[in-house]
Amino acid sequence: RTAYVNELLMSAGKVIKCLAAVAWEAKAPMVVEEVEVAPPKAGEVRIKVLYTGVCHTDKYTWSGSDPEGVFPCILGHEGGGVVVDVGSDVKTVKVGDHVIPLYIPECRECKFCKSGKTNLCQAVRATQGKGLMPDGTVRFTCKGKPIYHFMGTSTFSQYTVVPEIAVAVIDPKADLQKSCLLGCGITTGIGAARNTAKVTEGSTVAVFGLGGVGLSVIMVCICFSCFDLVFCVYILLLPFPFPTPPVYRSFCFLLLLLLPVVVVVVVFLLRKKQTRESHSTST
Repeated sequence: RTAYVNELLMSAGKVIKCLAAVAWEAKAPMVVEEVEVAPPKAGEVRIKVLYTGVCHTDKYTWSGSDPEGVFPCILGHEGGGVVVDVGSDVKTVKVGDHVIPLYIPECRECKFCKSGKTNLCQAVRATQGKGLMPDGTVRFTCKGKPIYHFMGTSTFSQYTVVPEIAVAVIDPKADLQKSCLLGCGITTGIGAARNTAKVTEGSTVAVFGLGGVGLSVIMVCICFSCFDLVFCVYILLLPFPFPTPPVYRSFCFLLLLLLPVVVVVVVFLLRKKQTRESHSTST
């Protein structure tokens, strides 16, 4: 504990050298490099990243398909860590806080944050999409070159710097190894169920895919006491990473087309059965 506190005190206001997975260019293997992480400026927070998840969006940007993807950069946006340094004017977090970096922050002052309809905060959107901090600069350098940020978080680094409004403080008793998934996968699933599908108590729900997002949908549906959950593992093996006969490919493609139909039929039959049972009970 003492050694950890000393580490925090010694690093305050100084450049930190640490390891990070740097994506130098699209589709090229990421390289673990020693990077320099500058101290936070006004309204910014420096975090020691203890855990990070890997999301499909990381792969999407790395593939070169993301129109906002800039290189070289440090990917990663599902992280959890401890605040080690804060810039001036920071009021909502302090050194030692356990936090989750947020790729969609909330300033609570812009038009979108006040609308009640969306939290696509305007405060950092213009610069975040360019791989920059709100002041238009970066906090990472490697081999004398600037390294861009990713989604305002860059959790594939042992240390990162984010705006104060892009930090959520959590209970220090919470396991960061699991809590880091709150940065994207879990909240995406919750939003899909609560805000998009608008599930309520008694809803019948079909879940396609049981990855991190799909499992999060199931968790929130259980919280809403949905009386029927149709679990459907949706596996698509295209493109195949190994040689496969055309017949196998055709079978998988046919399965992809038929699964939604099967789910709809199952849901319809369940509804019909429940209606019949309800009618029998009432009579």
